[in-house]
Amino acid sequence: MEWRGFLEFWNFEDGRVESVHYVHVYVAKGYRGELRGSDEAVPQWFKIEEIPYQEMWEDDKYWLPAVLRGERVFGRFRFERWRLKKWEVYRLLD
Repeated sequence: MEWRGFLEFWNFEDGRVESVHYVHVYVAKGYRGELRGSDEAVPQWFKIEEIPYQEMWEDDKYWLPAVLRGERVFGRFRFERWRLKKWEVYRLLD
């Protein structure tokens, strides 16, 4: 696995912080075992140019393309009731 970034997700409800999530992003060139789904997603394979961003979390289209190009990123995303309101994504230098 190769580390590619760090993301912060802040969700506000009625002007107050409801939750904060910190996520490290990794990529892998292969795997062993069987893919398993979670409450959030069922694993599926897509060609990079066919990734269905419209079916994913709103923030993914702002950071995932850079990661897939081999870049490292830092992103901060502000949600209100889990609707994206503000975002910042920075490319990290090697």
